[in-house]
Amino acid sequence: MFSYFEKGITDCKPYKKISIEALVKEIKTNNSTAIQELRKLDRKDKDYDAKKRKLKQTLPNITPNCTVSRRSLKNIIEFSGYVYFDIDDKENAGDYKAELIEKYKDSICLICLSSSGYGLSILTKIENEITACNFASIRRYICNHIFPDLKFDPVPNSQVNACYVSYDPDCYYNPSATIEIPQEFIADDDRQQAKSAFGTINYSSPDIVPNAPYLYKFIPIGEVINKLRFRTEVVVENRVFDMRPVEYCEVFLPPGYLIPKGKKIRVFSQVIHNLVFLNPDVSHDYIFSYIYWLNSHKTVPGTKASDRDLFRFFDMVCRSIKKSGVTNPTTRIKFFHCKPNTISPGETKILARKMTDMNKIYNSINKIQLAKQILESTNRESAFGTINYSSPDILSNALLVPRTTQQSVCDLLNENAKAKGLKGIGIRTVKKYWNVEPIDLDEVVQMENERIEITYVPKITQEQDICENDQEGSPGAHHQSRTGQERECQAEEHEDGDGDRNTEYTDDELWEHLKDDFGHLSGDARRNKITVLREIMEEQAAGAES
Repeated sequence: MFSYFEKGITDCKPYKKISIEALVKEIKTNNSTAIQELRKLDRKDKDYDAKKRKLKQTLPNITPNCTVSRRSLKNIIEFSGYVYFDIDDKENAGDYKAELIEKYKDSICLICLSSSGYGLSILTKIENEITACNFASIRRYICNHIFPDLKFDPVPNSQVNACYVSYDPDCYYNPSATIEIPQEFIADDDRQQAKSAFGTINYSSPDIVPNAPYLYKFIPIGEVINKLRFRTEVVVENRVFDMRPVEYCEVFLPPGYLIPKGKKIRVFSQVIHNLVFLNPDVSHDYIFSYIYWLNSHKTVPGTKASDRDLFRFFDMVCRSIKKSGVTNPTTRIKFFHCKPNTISPGETKILARKMTDMNKIYNSINKIQLAKQILESTNRESAFGTINYSSPDILSNALLVPRTTQQSVCDLLNENAKAKGLKGIGIRTVKKYWNVEPIDLDEVVQMENERIEITYVPKITQEQDICENDQEGSPGAHHQSRTGQERECQAEEHEDGDGDRNTEYTDDELWEHLKDDFGHLSGDARRNKITVLREIMEEQAAGAES
């Protein structure tokens, strides 16, 4: 018997148990829309893998090696008596299936086309009793002695791995085909475990896992940095900056930070997911080489993971991504995007804060004005006995109130925000912008782009800094995902023949950068703001010198 999951790969609780006869019947009739679309995909399409993963996630699937109460090793109920194998990337999978049936008809119990149509799914029936302790050695024996010339996909080697229910009207089923494993090849317990820098590592792994160190090749860090993308690439169409929402992912290197022992798994795993998300078409050799470099240079001395543990950990994460078809990058919505090498870091930071505040004001004014319009419209309609409850999304939960007031607008906006799990708006904000006309943010962005004077600033990127640190042999800083505040100032002012430009700004010049936001200040308050800005710029200059 097998556990059957009806709602796709993300479903962890089985819908029912099915027999192998029921499975064969479903494979022969399961010509679902998802499988039809999956097999129509163009393999030459650059997005083929992503589209394939998305469609496969919706397919029903089974745990072919066992039955479970939930999809996890600790929830195995009993083993099915079958061992599952998968062959990928066969252009003429149907012809290859016929060859295998002819050659291994006494060993293969079931064989059918995979859900994509470019692979094969195989079930072998085992005479021996299968347990958690001997599963790996049984599978290894079949790979090495029954099918020594076949190259199986290394991913489905876990006891609870899934097998998608495919469609193949010519599915081959031979219930009398069985395999008996000689007792000397069955280990009583080959789940060898050892303590490592990552904690407890399970070294039992059939097929390709014991050779994990040979799966990935080392690439020089300079070549890796030039190949990988470390942040979402945003094309700035305006002269200096754009304002638009973009889902942004970045792998960030905080200076002076080394990964402590207890955080290596979390940090390395997140970096791998982010880099796979940012570089879907890049060989994993580059990502592995980068993680290997981090382990060597960016960990606390004495806590570096062994090569063996690192290989296995990296391989485990990549297998998980490939199996599920899902990456879990750390992303955020970023609005402000500045074109590189146009303005200095200090100017970029001030401009980012200014435009972010402007965007908040723009949203608040528009919400307030829209709420007023809807409430006034609702009241007018009610005077004639008809109430129109249709409204834009922001006011989908509009309340019918007797008159439009500042408090009623505030209550309406807060109720809508609460329904969506968002932060509401305060009555002081409503009063502040009650009579303010909506801002044309696009016009403000255009005016700011025309106003700003472009100054070329060569920047030292984190990638270049990595290469320099590596060449110098310095410990450097730890590379981790950034999820918090915006980091727009990655460039540093360079020192020319006349000295550091930052220290040459007069108070009047610095005030030009600040007066739009703090024009109401005077005296000591104004001088304090100028002093803070000057200190920021001097710190950046000192960083460039060091």
